[in-house]
Amino acid sequence: MGDSHAAQWFPAFEATALKHHWRLVLIGKRHCPVADTPQSDAQYTRECAAWRRKAIAKIREMKPAVTVLTQFWYAGPSWSGYRLGLERSLRSIKEVSGRVVLMGDVPRHLVQVPTCVSAHPKSLTKCLVDRATAINSRRAAMDAEAVRRQGVDRVRPDDWLCGASRCPAVIGNILVYRDDNHISPAAASFLAPYVETMLLVYLPLNPTSGPS
Repeated sequence: MGDSHAAQWFPAFEATALKHHWRLVLIGKRHCPVADTPQSDAQYTRECAAWRRKAIAKIREMKPAVTVLTQFWYAGPSWSGYRLGLERSLRSIKEVSGRVVLMGDVPRHLVQVPTCVSAHPKSLTKCLVDRATAINSRRAAMDAEAVRRQGVDRVRPDDWLCGASRCPAVIGNILVYRDDNHISPAAASFLAPYVETMLLVYLPLNPTSGPS
């Protein structure tokens, strides 16, 4: 559940769900974060509030074993409002779902990654970003506090996408980003084993599939 930063992970979740014969449902709306917080645009605030209510009602109806949430780093008018709004959403979803997992956002680059890679095909280090710059540490701290207070789990995909100090634009021959803040479908597919490992903590291994 989430905005376009949830939808970007669909190839990874779909591959894992098909492998293990799990039912997968994506509940998403562009520009609408999981956090129940006002946004800078009043129309988005109204539309996203209505979407969140419907999304939580759908989760209540489905009673999933696990609900994975993620969203863009955008905090709305205030950081304190973001954390409180995230806690409200986590609390509501926890009441109607099995396990709840908050995935942190992906690291954000400073440039349009495809443009940079096209311009510097033989010097891809020009398209790297420092991990400390790419990750919003304030947002990460508030995510950590919200999940601690609400008793849900948290996963940080920046550990999948970055080294100790830098985040690459290309891994192997895979373009990691399709702009400056969304991973590419190819990258999502490449990261499917990480998503599988995460989900196997919460969901049963299908006896016919076996570990990869």
